[in-house]
Amino acid sequence: MRIHQRLELGPKLRQRLKPIPIQLLEQELLQVPVVELAARIQSEVERNPCLELASPVSAPLAEEERRREREAEQLAEFAGDARLPVGVEPEEEAEQVPSFTAPPVSFWRRLEIQLNLNFPENSPEHRIARAILDHLNPEGFLETPVEELARKLGVPAEQVERVRQLMFREWDPLGIAARDPRELYLLQLETLGYQDHPAYRLIRDHWPLLRMGGLPAVQPVLGLSDEEAEEIQHLFDTLYPSPRAKYGDTGTEAAYVVPEVFFRVVEGQIVVELEESLVPRVRLSRYYERLLKNPDTDPKTRKFLQERIQRALEFLRALDSRRQNIRRVAELIAATQKDFLLGQRPFLVPMTETEAAEQLGTSVSTISRIVRDRYADTPVGVFELRFFFRRGAGGSHAVGIDEVQERLRQLVAQEDPEHPLTDEALARILREEFGIKISRRSITEYRKALGIPRSSRRRRKRSKSP
Repeated sequence: MRIHQRLELGPKLRQRLKPIPIQLLEQELLQVPVVELAARIQSEVERNPCLELASPVSAPLAEEERRREREAEQLAEFAGDARLPVGVEPEEEAEQVPSFTAPPVSFWRRLEIQLNLNFPENSPEHRIARAILDHLNPEGFLETPVEELARKLGVPAEQVERVRQLMFREWDPLGIAARDPRELYLLQLETLGYQDHPAYRLIRDHWPLLRMGGLPAVQPVLGLSDEEAEEIQHLFDTLYPSPRAKYGDTGTEAAYVVPEVFFRVVEGQIVVELEESLVPRVRLSRYYERLLKNPDTDPKTRKFLQERIQRALEFLRALDSRRQNIRRVAELIAATQKDFLLGQRPFLVPMTETEAAEQLGTSVSTISRIVRDRYADTPVGVFELRFFFRRGAGGSHAVGIDEVQERLRQLVAQEDPEHPLTDEALARILREEFGIKISRRSITEYRKALGIPRSSRRRRKRSKSP
């Protein structure tokens, strides 16, 4: 249902360009996806005549300056009335932003990559995750009960659920192995920070009714206004209905992913490029800049131009800050995950958003805004930037949990069966020989996760020769 709002105009109503603190403007632009940035820039240009889209063709200078002088007088008089023209000619309008499909990394291939990234081969977790993948339905849901999978594998149901939760919450696409659409929708809303939104409560508490009749069936029961229902429906429309649908690999309606970061291999090195072809070039209006410096400009127009030029400069700085912040994070990823991106290492080097913020001298919230819902085209596929951030084991910044478990498995396989290594001895070897700072308690947890018995149960006496 469309809601028609009545706009009342009066002689005292004026459209004002309210100043926004530069930090808030930077945060706002940082969250805008590249496919929406062109529209955001166009909107700013239309609101502020002191900004203009760069155009290779200009009008004859004398006529152009007369036109802009008349426009400046009108703008100063009416302080930004929306009915007035702006400093962009029709032929300068931004071109339509084309859509690009993600490179052909299939849904199932994406999952295979992550299986080997997250769990060492031959580990119990790898075996469980493989079983989960084998039981996914065509859309990426896990309809087989966890208890049934656990019985087939001969492992505790809690262990299967732990692996499923890791895949569900950390793999790409988010929500893989969800038990049903309700669980998938709730996870997406949680990730977006909408736990307190009516849409979240609606799915959580009224799912059967919502699934049967849609939002129109629930609206009268909950007493939602048309405005509230429209807002909820708009939010629902942004969610993907199945894990596989996120990348359009469903054979139905295609979803589009536009990478904003590109990791290219050039002479054995990873080079970072940003998608800039979709972003229109914008600059400060040179005419209005000269007009502000002209001593003959009347005070009213000068004051108006000072305010608008200040806003224009802040917007341009925020755009540049957005570009630089994204590039810095991408370059940090390229340096940290170089071996993985080159296919020389099967695991990611663990790095958290907090560690990235410390290395770059910025806030964790800035890192979070950059890496979420922003995609990178890499030699091994297209991934959300948050995919490259993994926690380390035992506080280690250099080795991931998956690699620690692999080291642990190898040490146990090579130990003397008459004198098996205790958890304390395993922790000491990892510290002294591999530089992995890890506690005995963590070793115990990882050993149990791998299904390795404690040392007393691994001890075997050699048989005596006859």
